[in-house]
Amino acid sequence: MQILSETRIAGTSWLSLMERRYLDREGRERLWSYTERTDARPAVLVIAETVTTGRVVLLRQYRVPLGAYALEFPAGLADDNESAAETAYRELLEESGFEGSIRDISPALCTSPGLTGELIVIARMEVQEQPEHPPLHEASEEIEVLVLSVDELCALIEESKNTQLVIDSRVYAWYLARKQGSVNEL
Repeated sequence: MQILSETRIAGTSWLSLMERRYLDREGRERLWSYTERTDARPAVLVIAETVTTGRVVLLRQYRVPLGAYALEFPAGLADDNESAAETAYRELLEESGFEGSIRDISPALCTSPGLTGELIVIARMEVQEQPEHPPLHEASEEIEVLVLSVDELCALIEESKNTQLVIDSRVYAWYLARKQGSVNEL
């Protein structure tokens, strides 16, 4: 596989529709269309668990592209010259009101590699049972903060099958790992 060229087909101030010409493994020229963020800032997702009960901090957030609410982890884009850890602290506080300590940070991970080249970093954090501050939501955000046990999350996932709530795949993967009891082995 060899990339030959890259062209911006269309875009907005936030996103670009890109097209790459490349040679496949048999030497044939092909085209692939994908999206990317215009400013290429790193994204950080926060998995925050309470220290005492092991409940997880989640957001029920309206997502315009879905036309529905999504159940997701706190996440956001890094500000200029901000480290992944700094972004994790800031996003967790802004979106949920929690402060926490970082347990570990992942390497860069892909999200949907057939659609975008965006990479994210996952920060696992420990938090207290209750948020220290009120969330700092922007006017463009409609967010409800949930702090759920695995059993409560299981019930919400089952309930979502009959509602307009879409479960983020990373939340579902976390749930499966916790349900199997393997998350502490990571």
